[in-house]
Amino acid sequence: MESMYPSDEEELQDYVKSAPFDDKVDLTFRKIEQWIDHWNGNVYVAWSGGMDSTVLLDLVRQVDPNVPAVFCDTGQEYPEIRDFVRTGTNVVWIRPERNFRSVLFEEGLPLVSKRVSKRIRILKEMKPGTENTIHLYLTGTNTSGEYDRNAKLSAKWRHLIDADIKVSEKCCDELKKKPFQKYKKETGRMPFWGLRIDEGGERRILIHKPCNIFSKRWGRSTPIQFWSDGDIWQYVRGRNLPYCKLYDQGETRTGCMFCAFGAHLEQERGENRFERMKRSHPRQWDYYMHNIGMADQLKLVGVRIGDEG
Repeated sequence: MESMYPSDEEELQDYVKSAPFDDKVDLTFRKIEQWIDHWNGNVYVAWSGGMDSTVLLDLVRQVDPNVPAVFCDTGQEYPEIRDFVRTGTNVVWIRPERNFRSVLFEEGLPLVSKRVSKRIRILKEMKPGTENTIHLYLTGTNTSGEYDRNAKLSAKWRHLIDADIKVSEKCCDELKKKPFQKYKKETGRMPFWGLRIDEGGERRILIHKPCNIFSKRWGRSTPIQFWSDGDIWQYVRGRNLPYCKLYDQGETRTGCMFCAFGAHLEQERGENRFERMKRSHPRQWDYYMHNIGMADQLKLVGVRIGDEG
């Protein structure tokens, strides 16, 4: 039977993003079934306890109820997330080998975005062999003389190059990616990830990628990548699906509490995560701001922390 969906991946993404909700769900189930069949059921769902991966887990378990959920306990999740994950069934808890304190002090704090933090780190390190990359980040011009303004570090963040702080994008690699890679290596299970294009940032690259990448080394399935925020909530309400109560308290992201990626954008629309944290989780807020020393670093990038008079 001929498929109703376009065969070209970018055409498929454009088609599905505007398709009726039921069609999106149908295609998602197809992608899930393909992934499970391809790996003979030896798969898992990377479950953060957040809304997207909770929806994904429910979808996957309608196809195969025995698929495990794998939760990476960095120790820096909201307590509400940890409590919610404990209500789940067939959940495997994994942990990073390094604690977050050592990662932050040895590697650097995640500021602004992954892209900006990486550029600041490389420009600070000035390692031999990175001269072309440094030139690209400073000028936007590559070795062929081609200019790309998106490759150039914004002038807004250049003061961080000389600031007496460490900035890095490596925390996610150390605290999340490496533990999942270790789990995959030990079990042979292939991952489902609840990533979506609408989340923006580096996840926009998904628009050029298929939902299922059938590679033993790099493979992953992202079968809800074309869902919108509205689709997620429609599914949750339609299924009466339990979710973490943080979302009812005004949070829209539920990752590591110390992560500052995107915080400067949140405050353009109102309170940012750290202002809310001071009110909702004052003990954790005090620890990050004063024990870890995030207060001064956040202020360097214009992020309000909730102590402004």
